[in-house]
Amino acid sequence: MQKTKKKAVLFVYGEGGHRAEMVNLLKYNIVPEDLNVSKIGIFENGDKVDFLDENFELPIINDKYSRLRTLFGILACIIKNFKVFRRIKKTYQVSILVTIGPGIAIIPAIYYRLKGTKIVFIETSSRFYSKSYTGRVLEKLAAKVYVQNEELMSIYKNSEYCGKLL
Repeated sequence: MQKTKKKAVLFVYGEGGHRAEMVNLLKYNIVPEDLNVSKIGIFENGDKVDFLDENFELPIINDKYSRLRTLFGILACIIKNFKVFRRIKKTYQVSILVTIGPGIAIIPAIYYRLKGTKIVFIETSSRFYSKSYTGRVLEKLAAKVYVQNEELMSIYKNSEYCGKLL
């Protein structure tokens, strides 16, 4: 007999400002408790949000000082991503992935989009006049794109302004 998996919303966030924006987003209680949906997270560098139901850590992808280390970091991160996806799959059925701009969100977004999961991308508040690298990739995958600065509405077609999270 196959065990029933818990429905889940997956929040993918980075460290520092990305984490702070995610914490503020989660304060809005965007997943009502009465839906009986788990809130799980993928984070980097030990910077987890404690009030999610479960968290899964990924290594940092880029090294600001070495492209070679960044290349090896990407390879290690891809391997670690698939280990994390397997662990998540054992327990959860992810129906929505929500992310706020970090590069670590690209691989999970591609994987879960291929599995039929809806992707919600919120461009980081530090962007005013150009798309982030993550934004350039995820806007093609996302069912919904939100921007925190009104200036970006002309750059991200079909986006919605959500206001500042910081």
